[in-house]
Amino acid sequence: MPDYSNPGVYLPIPDTDILVGGQAPIGFQGRIIVLVNEGSISFSEFVAMIFQTQPRTLVFGSQTAGADGEVTQGLRLPGGISTQFSGNRISYPDGRPTQRTGIVPDLHVVPTIAGIQAQRDEVLEAALNCRWVAESPAPRRPRPGMYFDPDRSGEGIEVHKLGNTYAGIFYTYDDQGFPRWLLSTSTIDNGIWDSPLYSTSLTEPAVAVSTLKLDFQRGPYTPVCAVADQSETEGRAVFAWPQGESLRSSCVQPLIYSDQSLYTGHWAGPEAELGWGLSLHHLSDRLVVFLYAYDQRKQPRWLLGVVPWTGQGEIVVPMSRNRGFCNNCAPGAVQTEDAGTITLNLRDPSVGVTTGNSVSIDVQFHDGSRWQRTRMPLRKL
Repeated sequence: MPDYSNPGVYLPIPDTDILVGGQAPIGFQGRIIVLVNEGSISFSEFVAMIFQTQPRTLVFGSQTAGADGEVTQGLRLPGGISTQFSGNRISYPDGRPTQRTGIVPDLHVVPTIAGIQAQRDEVLEAALNCRWVAESPAPRRPRPGMYFDPDRSGEGIEVHKLGNTYAGIFYTYDDQGFPRWLLSTSTIDNGIWDSPLYSTSLTEPAVAVSTLKLDFQRGPYTPVCAVADQSETEGRAVFAWPQGESLRSSCVQPLIYSDQSLYTGHWAGPEAELGWGLSLHHLSDRLVVFLYAYDQRKQPRWLLGVVPWTGQGEIVVPMSRNRGFCNNCAPGAVQTEDAGTITLNLRDPSVGVTTGNSVSIDVQFHDGSRWQRTRMPLRKL
């Protein structure tokens, strides 16, 4: 409810004022299915929240209107204009908002043109699948690939899946605009990536310099990511980055998905060479190569190459180095120049196999230092 002495601030209603449910020793123990869509508004959203206090509830459908909170009506403005607005803030007990976000479905299902023509209720059909009696939809997790914020083109996040763990490399720029990379790993059990970002060195232990926060569960439905066509929510996530005293929230979106190829993944050399490596994203007709290594001052630097490639065999990859904008800077132009070449010979993408796989590197970073290797054995991690 509003704090009338401080407009714009809301206070939680004491727990003793509203009690959801009762003290009956026996209640319905089965699965509760709630169907919602963009037409679900106001009190129906509040009722959905009440059902969600029961862990056995599953919500099917699409994002609701996100408009509730005791509407004040009939406010007349000069010029013959009248308006209305919500007067209470509605959120879950843990503080997650519903206004402008709505109820986020556990399983996103929308009607299709073909289904409507066939007079089918596809949302209801999905909800009545008997598997949901015992199962729950898995939290939304990212597919391996590259993600970026279209408003900050030139930097991004790569995602690779290693068993139940996700590895992400944030390729960005330092305060001078030179390429910089940071590493994070997470299990994403609840659809949220919230793990330290580490800066690495060949000679020093990794140091946590920030936190990577990505919300793949509710993120696609929040204002910064929401789109009218909800078929485009797949893969989107809200990205939060410390900026001064606050967080910069932006929407990262898939740039490419690369999980269909066995060559996609992190590749490294022998034990003595660990601490740097290559990241590959292979699509059917091209190969994206990141080199993550270090300049003369042991600073983590990255180079990027993109080349046509259909799979297996030797390929020469021209590499480029970028200079862009820092993490906390406004986006700007990115300068690109040639940095040398990498020659890859990939025969076996099996994890841990070096036979037939090698890399030769001759590249140069911005400080003039070179990174060179000749037919070094290579293995997929």
